[in-house]
Amino acid sequence: MIQQLPLVYAVAIKFGMRAICTLIHLFFALAPQEKRIAYAPSFGKESIPMYNRCKMKKWINEIPLLSVREQKGAEIIEQLTGKQVPVVLDPTLLLTKDDWATVIQSNPPVNIDKAKPYVLLYFLNEPSAEAENYIHLLSNEGIFMIAVPYLYNSMKRFPSILSVDAGPSEFFVAY
Repeated sequence: MIQQLPLVYAVAIKFGMRAICTLIHLFFALAPQEKRIAYAPSFGKESIPMYNRCKMKKWINEIPLLSVREQKGAEIIEQLTGKQVPVVLDPTLLLTKDDWATVIQSNPPVNIDKAKPYVLLYFLNEPSAEAENYIHLLSNEGIFMIAVPYLYNSMKRFPSILSVDAGPSEFFVAY
């Protein structure tokens, strides 16, 4: 049986806004609203589509302690909520070289033969129709592809792509 421990604060560090919204529903829901903190999330976009603005405003307002890592993110939050939030250093830059070496050693990356040519596909959102056309073209040409998808299982419909869940280790070592 898992013992429940009291939750003091729910803290999200370095997540995109999609992840922040998911966290509000899954993880942040466990913490009282006044104890929710999001350090340096990123929208990864220049604007929020009209159809998402009401939801995003509500979700952002449920995080009382919030900062962002890009000026554009601060502008988006101010446009949506009227709140001014600080722009802070990206959390990846808070660690030293030795800290990163420890992270990489404890989380070995996917082993990729870098001598073999490949195309790296990196998606912040679902691939567009144009991107899917390129994927089919590359696949038909027999070109090896590695995808860092926006949702880990989203590339299963393309069996010729190695889909990896990438974190700092993969970016520092594999790519």
